[in-house]
Amino acid sequence: QSVLLGNEIGRILEGQVSRDELMRWWEAGWKYVFDAITLLQPEDLARVVTIRGEPHTVLQAIHRQVAHYAYHVGQIVLLAKHIRGADWKSLSVPRGKSAEYNAQMAKGNGKIQAVLGREKPNA
Repeated sequence: QSVLLGNEIGRILEGQVSRDELMRWWEAGWKYVFDAITLLQPEDLARVVTIRGEPHTVLQAIHRQVAHYAYHVGQIVLLAKHIRGADWKSLSVPRGKSAEYNAQMAKGNGKIQAVLGREKPNA
């Protein structure tokens, strides 16, 4: 199975899905998105598509879908933060650390924070 279906949510919440399996679903889902976008030509962006009975340009539809994804990513982050509790590590500048972060960036000492356990070097 390559995509996450509604009936899999219960398995995830019950801890019956491994991180590897979940990441495969995540990557497969994003592959569908990027494969579809890659096929678009500039003239396609002005075409009209219908979503839930409403006309949208392809560009508007993409914007709508990206906003929808952001909503769900926020839900995932909220659940992860709740589950991890005190072990949660901020995905951005931690609360109360903005001044410290800005000072480091101004000195040129900023680095990209670890994402999913992997740290990226400065460019």
